[in-house]
Amino acid sequence: MTETFLQFAWRFCLFTTADFRTSRGEIITIKNEGFLNTDAGPDFLFAKIQIGDTFWSGHVEIHIHASDWYKHNHHQDPAYDNVILHAVYYPDEEVISRSGAPIPMLDLSSCVDMSYLHSYENLLKQRDWIPCVSRIHQVDESLRNVWIERLLVQRIEEKREVLRNRLQLAKMDWTEMLYRTFARNFGFKVNAEAFEMLAICLPYKLLASHRDSQFQLEALLFGQAGMLEGLFSDSYPRVLQSEYLFLKKKYKLTGMSGSIWRYLRLMPANFPSLRIAQFAALLYHRPNLFADIREWVDPQEVFSALKVSAHEYWATHSGFDRKCKTRKIALGKPSVENIIINTVVPYIFLYANEIGTSDMSENGLALMQKCRPENNHIIRKWRKLGMTVPSAAQSQGYLELYNNYCSQLKCLNCAIGAEILRSPNKSAGIPSAQTAP
Repeated sequence: MTETFLQFAWRFCLFTTADFRTSRGEIITIKNEGFLNTDAGPDFLFAKIQIGDTFWSGHVEIHIHASDWYKHNHHQDPAYDNVILHAVYYPDEEVISRSGAPIPMLDLSSCVDMSYLHSYENLLKQRDWIPCVSRIHQVDESLRNVWIERLLVQRIEEKREVLRNRLQLAKMDWTEMLYRTFARNFGFKVNAEAFEMLAICLPYKLLASHRDSQFQLEALLFGQAGMLEGLFSDSYPRVLQSEYLFLKKKYKLTGMSGSIWRYLRLMPANFPSLRIAQFAALLYHRPNLFADIREWVDPQEVFSALKVSAHEYWATHSGFDRKCKTRKIALGKPSVENIIINTVVPYIFLYANEIGTSDMSENGLALMQKCRPENNHIIRKWRKLGMTVPSAAQSQGYLELYNNYCSQLKCLNCAIGAEILRSPNKSAGIPSAQTAP
């Protein structure tokens, strides 16, 4: 038995009887179970319960052992002052509130329908990549789609909070925060940390004073990245090196070590040298990029703004003095979509949340609908199961589902898992607004 399962049972009224009594014999009538609290504080908020002849409105706390009330120091926490019922599996101790009043206690061990627990335990025994792989099709497609939409927003909001932390690190400078975030995104996971370090050691205000010269932007970025050390044969890196040494002395800059950049198992199109060149091109061709993002409405406008080409040198070189076959040097559509998904949309949501313009959030969701879905091993598995993944909006939702629910066996907190467990012997339907996770 787990506390999470008891919360699940309370949430969906999975009981074998409606004859509830407190430990003192008073009749309990549950009018409303309340709302599951995912933050600190009591487990269910704003429940409505009749105990004897008295109607109560307040919170419900659930524990395995009643004595957990004291182990968790709830008796000293004012957040628990409005608890009207203590529902427990082992009623080993009566508890009192901070004011000294006894809190009514319900023994769940005699009323929880254990068949649901057995169904849950059997689900967790599955050894496939997700527990419900053989039962997910029981759930109505419309319910799955609604849940995926909610998980998309949840995933965006998680990324939004990451940006909020970066905003604080950037001392509430929105432009500097977005510049660092864009830089990190140009690292595309493997070199994300290195790119962010580059942005931190080369503040946007300094770069902005040279944004009318792509050459100087490249000199500053490559120089601070530690890629202009040593002797070069080609004229392009030599002139960049000369310009950087001048600017380094002028601004008293301290660069990074070039050894921090990773190339192993990367395709040449993802080499950090090309990504830095593309980043410089973006800053040069879109000098007002970080302000324009807030005004973008047309998704095509975003694609056009982000699709830039690096200096022509990189069409025939994979690194300084390293020739290669002629290749494309424009930022590809998959890369642009990656930036939209991981930087542009979360930024739009953060700005909308802080400024209070809901239309911006709608624009962000529209952008996700226009982006193609990711093509990674997780999404391929979902598609193999027959799930419809037409755009990044759906693929982001399915990634959130797998990463934060399926892989962590949080079936009780998942709308799909909950519906399967609540309807083990019948076709699944769509839960009401009150019971949907």
